[in-house]
Amino acid sequence: MADPQEYQRRVAAAVMQAIFDASMTEIDGKPTAYIASAEVMEALVNVMASMMEGAPSCQSSAGIREMSAAVARKLNVRTREMRQIIEETGQRPFDSITIRPS
Repeated sequence: MADPQEYQRRVAAAVMQAIFDASMTEIDGKPTAYIASAEVMEALVNVMASMMEGAPSCQSSAGIREMSAAVARKLNVRTREMRQIIEETGQRPFDSITIRPS
C-alpha cells in the first residue's frame, strides 16, 4: 500500500460518496441529498463492527473492548477537532468537496 493517509482520504471520500448516493431523493421536484444522520451513524457503526470483528486484535472479548475504547477516544477527539475547524473557518470539512451522484 502506498501512503496510508492518502488511502484513508480515498476511503473517507468513497464513504461520503456512498452516503450521498444512498441519500438522494426528490424534494420539490429537485434531486437532493437528504442525509439522515442518525441512520447513517448506525450504518457506520455496523460497518465498523464488521471490520473490527475480522481484525486480529479483536479475536477476544478483551481485544474487542480495547479496540472499541480506542475508537471511542478517536471519535471524541476528532469530533472536537471538526467543531473547532467549523468555528474557526465557518465551513464544514466536506463542504469544500464537490460530491455528485454516481
